[in-house]
Amino acid sequence: MAVSVATILYFLFMCLCLASFTLALCFIVHLHHKHKKLDHIPGPKRDGFFWGNVKGIQHLKDKHGYNGVQVLNLLAQEHGPVMVIWLFHLPIVYVTDADLAKKILITCNYPKDAWSYDKLAYIFGERFLGKGLVTETDHEKWKVKRLALNPAFHKHYLKGLMYQFNASCDEFLQRLTHLADGKTEVLLADEFNKITLDIIAKVAFGMDSEITEPDSLFPAALKECLYAPVWCLTHPFHVININSHAYQNSIIAAIQFLRDTGKKIIDDRRKAMKTGEDVPNDVLSYILKSMDEDSTEYEQLLDHFMTFFAAGLETTGALMSFLLAEIGKHPEVAKKLCQEVEHVLGPRQFVTYDDLSKLQYTNLVVKETLRLHPSIPSFTRLIDKDDELGGYPIPAETPVNVLSYTLHRSPRYWKDPEKFYPERFLEQEGHENGYVHCAYFPFSLGPRQCIGQNFVDIESKVLLSRFIKSFKFQLIPGQDFGYEDPKSTLAAKDRIRCLLTLQ
Repeated sequence: MAVSVATILYFLFMCLCLASFTLALCFIVHLHHKHKKLDHIPGPKRDGFFWGNVKGIQHLKDKHGYNGVQVLNLLAQEHGPVMVIWLFHLPIVYVTDADLAKKILITCNYPKDAWSYDKLAYIFGERFLGKGLVTETDHEKWKVKRLALNPAFHKHYLKGLMYQFNASCDEFLQRLTHLADGKTEVLLADEFNKITLDIIAKVAFGMDSEITEPDSLFPAALKECLYAPVWCLTHPFHVININSHAYQNSIIAAIQFLRDTGKKIIDDRRKAMKTGEDVPNDVLSYILKSMDEDSTEYEQLLDHFMTFFAAGLETTGALMSFLLAEIGKHPEVAKKLCQEVEHVLGPRQFVTYDDLSKLQYTNLVVKETLRLHPSIPSFTRLIDKDDELGGYPIPAETPVNVLSYTLHRSPRYWKDPEKFYPERFLEQEGHENGYVHCAYFPFSLGPRQCIGQNFVDIESKVLLSRFIKSFKFQLIPGQDFGYEDPKSTLAAKDRIRCLLTLQ
């Protein structure tokens, strides 16, 4: 007896419905079990079984004009040093206690959470940061890479690159001089992003300044790619949304452009080294001398190229923006800075390596800015075995986020934590709320703290001292000094608008 096509289609449809129902039921049971495993941990009430805390977080953003990190800070103050937040079906345990930060980042040295960092490693299937130092989640593989690169970021090596730091700063100051008429509005955040890219290009890779020229596609492409992982979180159904394919393709094209730029720089340098030409004594030359030429090593080298630019743009550019914002709001700090820079440099513009240790107040101002505005406001790890945090059992495979932004502003560890007071780093030990080492870590803690912190230290002091020596500036009234959102790092919402005049 022949079976009709309609009967076959009906049977297939019923099978599909049954399979879908079974999968949905399994997911519901799995999520219910997941909720039960973490329901003993404090945290805001979920808005729904599937939504988690997403709606509540958005409500607080809208109500207070906060970004995501500020909302988490608000919730941590309400729920305590250990709390769980649900992003749809995904739980994250947030920690805001110095002892627990030490345990997670140093004592146990928990691995990075692949779910979080893979979103930067590959975007829409295209290799972006790949397996660079930031995104490598396998600790043993990371250790090999870190040991190979450590000497290139040691102070003794960077000491020989002071000319390049100053050369980039010369071009930066020359560009700003044309805007220093006391009338033209200058967006300091944008200007410092440009000089940050230029310094990385020159000091690390011996590149010319073409990537910071007005018609360069490099800065915009990099910024778009760094935003894409955040976009994915705010558009969880982008995989099946055909309307988002144009955006995804544009990001893929941007990544290909950035990595092709890196390939050209690396290939040109390799060719020059093979033919015995004079090459810059920079980070790229050091790395090339220590790496093989096989394809795996080549892709890793491109990963490092991308990582250095991405990390630099998102950290130093933001640091310098907030530095100038705080100095502009505190004229007494600006006065002390000017006096110190004049005392150390005198009539000179060039900043030597020996000058850096003499810029002691400058160092305090940089540290205080990083305390209030850490470029990377949190660090995510994965609890890879059953553990306990603050008296709460934490099951294995739970992501945990150490919220440095909150620790940096906690009255448990800081006197007058919301006050911009650089001298606190000299006086902190005498305070009732003594400064605890693990309550301040703008570059993370433990083995995986940022390899580039010496680079940032030199860069920020050269830029700040020479900027202060060259210009007077006035912040434009009425601007919003809050943070951009959504964004994974802290960045100035209104770009730090000011007017410049020559000293």
